[in-house]
Formats: sequence, C-alpha cells, structure tokens
Amino acid sequence: MTDPPKEAHLLTALRRRLRGTVVVAGVGNVLRADDGAGPRLVEMLQESLHAHTNSTYPIHLINCGTTPENYIGRICRLQPDTVLVVDSGAAEGSVPGEMRIVETEELSERAFSTHELSPALFMRRLKEESGADVFMAAVQPGTRALGESLSDPVSQMLAKLCNVIEDVIRLKQRRATCRSPASGFPSLRL
Repeated sequence: MTDPPKEAHLLTALRRRLRGTVVVAGVGNVLRADDGAGPRLVEMLQESLHAHTNSTYPIHLINCGTTPENYIGRICRLQPDTVLVVDSGAAEGSVPGEMRIVETEELSERAFSTHELSPALFMRRLKEESGADVFMAAVQPGTRALGESLSDPVSQMLAKLCNVIEDVIRLKQRRATCRSPASGFPSLRL
C-alpha cells in the first residue's frame, strides 16, 4: 500500500514542476495491462479536458505507445518548457500503483523496457533537443498480462495524476483570465 504522506509529497512536487508549455507523453503498451498506464492517462486527460481547455494554458497530450522515439520531433516542435513522461516500470521495487518521479539522469540505458527505445534514451534526446525540463512519473505496474485491463491500484494512481494535471491547468487558466490583455498586469475585478 502507498504511504499517503509520501504520495501527497510526490503529487505536490509534480504540481510544482508543470510549468509553461507542458507536454504529457504517455508511453506504454495498452494491450499489456498496467504497461498501458501512460497512454491511458493521456486518454483520461483528453476526455476530461476536452470541454474545459482553451489556449490560455498550452498543454499537449501525446500517446507515444511503444515507440516514443517516433514522437521526439513532434514534441520538440511544440517548444515545451516541461515534458512529463508517464510510464510504468521505472518504479521497480515499489508496490503496484505507487508512483515516483524519476529524473532523466536516474534511468539506465540498459534497463528492461517493453518499448523499442529505452525510456532513458528517449528522455535524454528530448532534453537535449528541446531544452525542456524532462522527467518521468513512473507508476509501478501490478500486472503486464496480455489482454488484461489496468489493475485497481494503477487506475487509482492515474486518477490522482489526472486530477493534479487538471488542477494545474485550471489554476493557470484562472491566472490568465485575471490579466489585462493590454497591459499584461493583473487587473482588478469588481
């Protein structure tokens, strides 16, 4: 079971890291249960933000599937300030559904992966080519069985991640609507 104070600290840290133009890159295989956590989060965000998002806070949601290297150019053209890669497996040793933030430098290029290119190489190339803050929200899988759906612990963590990202977007939108277009300074609303 995930330690609630630790989880709250991680979600707060994640909230602070999502700055400027954000790309959420979901990586994984949706046919292999919890390995599809990244793409599933992208789907959840697309569904929940569709009616609520406008251009005041740029966020780009990309389902990279099992070939994230095919999206490096596309992501870099978006000129992101932050790239959040969501994947399962890099949190090895923890309990299913537990999340940890993994820095690019922490990942081994030889680590086991269900993807064509290791997450380490993908994230390093993104960082080098875009200059963005690139990091991973790694969710520990419970199962990677073929044809299974997401496990309950992973589904619950994805719902929490989705809420954090939605909160950041709403906060940025509120701040943007309080700015006067002419001056760029906050305006008073009476």
